[in-house]
Amino acid sequence: MNSKAYKLFGAALYWAEGSKTSHFSITNSDPYLILFMVKWFKKVFQVEPDQLRASLNIYSQQNERELKKFWSDLTEIPVKNFGRSYVKPPNKGYKKNNLYFGTIRVLVPKGTDMRHRTFGWIQGALQPIQQHIELTQKRWISLTNTNRPPVNLPPVA
Repeated sequence: MNSKAYKLFGAALYWAEGSKTSHFSITNSDPYLILFMVKWFKKVFQVEPDQLRASLNIYSQQNERELKKFWSDLTEIPVKNFGRSYVKPPNKGYKKNNLYFGTIRVLVPKGTDMRHRTFGWIQGALQPIQQHIELTQKRWISLTNTNRPPVNLPPVA
């Protein structure tokens, strides 16, 4: 894959699975996607795996220590760079098909500029369709004016 295609492939994955707010991070449970992105951070932005931070979302029946070792072994992010995991509390709706390796969030510290550059590449790739989307959204603006009940309140009878 040439370097431009590689850069845009990583940007597209970031667009789909990355943080859209204040951090340059990606979250997923797929080891292939996560390893690709760790290597992408290194190749495109020269961010070594030992500079990255990580955290897990797991279920209570999973072994947090072993899962951190798994992801560390795969990504070369040191276990000491893993923050506190979110462990979903057990409930009556016990999830039988849990994600075997949990979900990992990989964060690039001080990555704001990198995030802005990545979104710039995405906007550039989307430029040919931008006008069509904007015109269609303008014609359908009425869809954004919906009455929504307040969150967590029962409907009024």
